[in-house]
Amino acid sequence: MGRSLYRHKGDVLLIVVAGALCAGAVVLPFMAGHRIVRWSPTGKMKAFFRTVWWLLLATLGAGLFLGLSFIVFYLINKGYVQESELVRASVASAIPWTLWCSALAMIAGLMRGLFDRRQRKRAHSILLHNQAFLDAQGIRDMGGKSVTHVDGAGNKLTLDHIGEEIIEFTVPGSSRKRAYIHIGPDGRFESYTGLVEA
Repeated sequence: MGRSLYRHKGDVLLIVVAGALCAGAVVLPFMAGHRIVRWSPTGKMKAFFRTVWWLLLATLGAGLFLGLSFIVFYLINKGYVQESELVRASVASAIPWTLWCSALAMIAGLMRGLFDRRQRKRAHSILLHNQAFLDAQGIRDMGGKSVTHVDGAGNKLTLDHIGEEIIEFTVPGSSRKRAYIHIGPDGRFESYTGLVEA
């Protein structure tokens, strides 16, 4: 009875490991497809190596599971592992399903990556525009607490509020003066008022 129980536990362990590798064979291709087409503001060489890296991981995910499947079949045929219909059927049926799921996961990842690509490119474009706007206005981040920014006229400013349509600055030592950056509906900075009376 003890030997039978031990073999049963071994069969269950093989199924658990196979299930974990099945999940890897699906998750890794999805992540690879997503990361390959998802845009990042990097150089071509870095993008190339990143693509190769994720393709290797996607292949590794499916390859590990297939490798385990063949090892299990080999051990069963050689008599090193107690033959079990549960193990044989589970591994045999999982092979084609895993390959199909890996392919579908890769396609799903590519589609998600294309969707994220548009958003990331748009966000990066807005970031570059806003930085160019700040440079044109001479607005510099000072990194302080009481004086967070200085504009092109040399006015010392304290960042007070960031809203959807406006960024408000106060002036240290003055309760009446303010400065505003107006934000367009797409998130781009449109105009800077300079110091104005509140």
